[in-house]
Amino acid sequence: LVAIFLDPVERGLEYRAHAGYRRMITEELLPIVERAYRVERVPERRAVAGCSRGGLAALDLALRRPDLFGQIGVIAPALSPLTVTALLTDTDPKTQRFFILGLRYDMRFGADADTLARALATGGAWVDYTVLSEGHTLATWAGRFPELLSMLFPADGAGSLGSESPADPGTFLVARDLSFGQG
Repeated sequence: LVAIFLDPVERGLEYRAHAGYRRMITEELLPIVERAYRVERVPERRAVAGCSRGGLAALDLALRRPDLFGQIGVIAPALSPLTVTALLTDTDPKTQRFFILGLRYDMRFGADADTLARALATGGAWVDYTVLSEGHTLATWAGRFPELLSMLFPADGAGSLGSESPADPGTFLVARDLSFGQG
């Protein structure tokens, strides 16, 4: 597993469905990674993930480049001011797998995860949507990112698109509350 973590230079610009950010990743960063490491070059074995506004950037990148990214993971995606409809315009996510962690106590962006998961599933995408009883915080994102990576790349290989999926595309795989004894 090769993981690349990026800090934005201009967060407000790069994390809002920015064509230049997509170009930098696909035309500059990916070729460097492919030359430096022995990585698979098929979308089924590649993922892009992000938290909050980084989730928006990850979604935008993957939806615009399904030929490169077959798996997408987001924690508390902060989509507004974009709408889910605008984000999904001119895309066909049916060949991709989406792992979405929504946050029950995210008062500002909490509805974005639910709206996104429903729209993707209605459009025929494979969606694993989980609602956590947590808030929109850096501690939540950092604490849940290892879990998200395990969903994208499980030890048994079940996360890849080529393996058996436990549910048909277009349905929610899981809609559960991982409250761990919290309200």
